[in-house]
Amino acid sequence: MNPAADGMSQTSCVPAALGPGEKCRADNTLLQRHARTLAGVTAAGELLLVTIDGRDPALSVGATLPEAPEVMKWLGAEDAVGMGSGGDSTLVAEDTLHNRPVDDWGGPLRERPMSSTVVIVEKP
Repeated sequence: MNPAADGMSQTSCVPAALGPGEKCRADNTLLQRHARTLAGVTAAGELLLVTIDGRDPALSVGATLPEAPEVMKWLGAEDAVGMGSGGDSTLVAEDTLHNRPVDDWGGPLRERPMSSTVVIVEKP
């Protein structure tokens, strides 16, 4: 996970596209703490699937995009990828929801409907 190498900068705009008086602003996705979904592989070939909860300071503050790879390194990942952030970061294992996924679109917090998932099943 390397935001700079992947073409993601610390700003959410292209200076040439700015209107009169507009300035680039810090990108919310990069610099603020959000829930994150991450996948990584250890040196031994073990798959790590990680969900960092967020948006409820009493329980978890989430992670910034630069902090996410540090979490994966701490867990032993040699390589990692970010798979999602915010309300789409959901972890269900054995029919149990293990985090508190919510959207914050200016209204009441609510679970986000999911349109895509990664499903891991035991090989028969």
